[in-house]
Amino acid sequence: MCIAALVPLVALTLLPQAPYAAQQRPTDPYRVEWENDQVRVARVTLAPGQSLDTAAPNGRVVIFLTADLDGRLPSHEAAWVEDAAVTNRGASRFEAIVIDMKAAPSGAPGMTPAEAAPMYRRSGYAYAMDRQPRMINLVDNAHVTVTRERYTGNSYIDAFHFHPRDAVVVYLNGGYTWPAVSYWGADRVRRGDVRIVPANALHTLGNASSDPLDFVIVSPR
Repeated sequence: MCIAALVPLVALTLLPQAPYAAQQRPTDPYRVEWENDQVRVARVTLAPGQSLDTAAPNGRVVIFLTADLDGRLPSHEAAWVEDAAVTNRGASRFEAIVIDMKAAPSGAPGMTPAEAAPMYRRSGYAYAMDRQPRMINLVDNAHVTVTRERYTGNSYIDAFHFHPRDAVVVYLNGGYTWPAVSYWGADRVRRGDVRIVPANALHTLGNASSDPLDFVIVSPR
């Protein structure tokens, strides 16, 4: 049986309007952008000395968009943080995307994301094998796997694939991405933009820009 008959071909999903969005203000330090029964995705903005009082009893992934909470350059773009006070101890504003775990670990084994498979780059009218995407595993624990990816200019993953759970993609720089099925109508992304890959949705990722495209994939277990 063809797997395409079981799951839809989709591009990365734009974040839907949350039902509680009207209750959130642009100045709120913790603004929820999307959630399901496993994770909650929020945009955090803290002034110097400000603390975040939203708890994450099952832990959270922090994806840095500015300096870290000490005002220093983060060693990596993402980190795992256990439930603890989050206070901006730096001298400038702190911004991050946080993915809070809402459930206990499922116990499912980790796996290398298909986005780390060999990629192809357009060359004239043919697609020639190019170098592997650059992948760094940032977090790998009982809750989640987090990888940092870099796609070269005008490249894409050859094989369609799907994830067993909703995956969160956070872009680290601006550029354009190709839709999953057609190469028409590239999607413009900016630093800090979030996209959701729905569970069991057949898809592929691609870089429609001439410059490298960097992003983080958060895959709950």
